[in-house]
Amino acid sequence: MSWANYKDKLDKYFWFSKEEWKAFVITVLIGALIYSWNSWGDVRFDAAQGAKSLIIAIILVGVAVFVHHAVQRMFALTLGFRAEHRLWWYGLVIGLMLAMLSRGSIVFFAASSTLIHLMPIHRLGAFRYGPNLATFSKISFMGPFASATLAWITSLFMAWEIVGQVAGHRFFMLNAMFAVMNLLPIPPLDGSRIFYSSRPEYIFIFLSFLAFAVIGYTFQVYSATAAFLVGVGGSLLITLLRKG
Repeated sequence: MSWANYKDKLDKYFWFSKEEWKAFVITVLIGALIYSWNSWGDVRFDAAQGAKSLIIAIILVGVAVFVHHAVQRMFALTLGFRAEHRLWWYGLVIGLMLAMLSRGSIVFFAASSTLIHLMPIHRLGAFRYGPNLATFSKISFMGPFASATLAWITSLFMAWEIVGQVAGHRFFMLNAMFAVMNLLPIPPLDGSRIFYSSRPEYIFIFLSFLAFAVIGYTFQVYSATAAFLVGVGGSLLITLLRKG
């Protein structure tokens, strides 16, 4: 595909539709409320601090959600597909309830999904119509991959002292956990398509992303290499156990 052809696709199909913008705004606002829930005070309600934290959370969650879906949309166009952002109300309600019941200690933020539409006139070469799980899996994977990459870039900024450790760590965890939660094998989340496409591939991806988040949260060590090794070791162990 030439750059001119791809740029034309981006101009026509990249940006959100009106309905997608509504879903995006709702996702960001409720996600930011979940993310900042524990900043409104514990014993004593602090409206000023809560409002300040909410505004910051809206910006951070907005960036995280946009990057997640933007990379999916860009990659889908290279394959002749159009990705559509959809709101997952169940995830938002569950996340909000958990934040309320735990006073912000439990953060569950898996509230958006992606529908994938074929654009026949933009396909090149032969194509077998019907469910194409492998292709859908690749497109879905790019969302969590983008979130994890954004988390990794944030860790580099912390190492180079471009951003502070506290703010950087929070943004790292937001993106790392957003990637992990979207990899849960629950329809219509991204992980469900990867899971149904290839179980071994899903196990490796999920364990790697989970290790990346857990190691970062527990030890504040942001190592993609360590996460990769955990994913490889965990998937091999599960394969051996299944065969045994």
